[in-house]
Amino acid sequence: MICGGCAGSGAPPANKNALKTGEHEAIWKDMLDEDELDLYEQIETDPLAQIVDTIRLLSLRERRMVQRIQKLKEGLTRSRKGFSRNVKLPRKPTRVTMKRPAV
Repeated sequence: MICGGCAGSGAPPANKNALKTGEHEAIWKDMLDEDELDLYEQIETDPLAQIVDTIRLLSLRERRMVQRIQKLKEGLTRSRKGFSRNVKLPRKPTRVTMKRPAV
């Protein structure tokens, strides 16, 4: 009997079972389609240009992340308005101390 779930019986090499978003996908030049080959040839390989592109892309990614966080906070604020009226928070924070065991 072959055990498909046994340790060491992983998926065959080069499978795409876990591929979801593509961020960790292995990409090989000989596996590119025509459109991807055209794009591949147009990619700027100058190190300074690569750095500038990376800075621009990371800045845009950061902006999108901040926008998503703001939207989530706004949604949370709207949905929690009634909730915050019913909950009384302590005025002073509670201090918790622990005694160290004698050695």
